[in-house]
Amino acid sequence: MRMIIIDSKQIMEKETAHPYLKNKMNVPDDYGNNLDALYDVLTSIGKKTEFVVLVNKEKNSSYGTKVLQTLKDAAEENPVVQVHEILYP
Repeated sequence: MRMIIIDSKQIMEKETAHPYLKNKMNVPDDYGNNLDALYDVLTSIGKKTEFVVLVNKEKNSSYGTKVLQTLKDAAEENPVVQVHEILYP
């Protein structure tokens, strides 16, 4: 199983979130840098992959929330993808 740890501080803004996610997930250069592209990548994963998202609820942003929801939605669609949130102060 592949484990990818996502720090929610890195996904608070669109401009920084997608380069960070692209690097973490090792996606192709033609990745679209948006939530639809993220969903497409996540739902096409064929190898068991666990995303551990380190979440600071006090400092979360609306874009970070959208990224997290996209991860969860894709996990519902793709049975090999799992998402776990770990809250930290």
